[in-house]
Amino acid sequence: MKILKINYLFILIIFISGCSSVPKNTSNSCSIFNERYMWYKHAKKTEKILKVSKKDAFKQYIAYHEGWGNYKNYKNNKKVINLAKRVEKQSHLYKKQLLECQSKFNKNKYIIF
Repeated sequence: MKILKINYLFILIIFISGCSSVPKNTSNSCSIFNERYMWYKHAKKTEKILKVSKKDAFKQYIAYHEGWGNYKNYKNNKKVINLAKRVEKQSHLYKKQLLECQSKFNKNKYIIF
């Protein structure tokens, strides 16, 4: 029973530390993906459920912020529209940066957990 509690505690610590870490340089997409390689892989997947292009940062952010249920009603929410515009602007910067380093991340890597 004591070993079981220790195992649960260990798993909880790993889960919390993995979810709470923020990349050191959040203003550069190459730096973010270099530090968090799996984020790159996951970022290449999102668009299937709502049929929102992964290249459309504005609508992707609204879908994230409002959730699947409220996504269709976002035009009534000026605050979320302004936030989405800021995200879209940052997205253009990230795209420009990523063009410089994308080939490095498209290679298959072995990840050991």
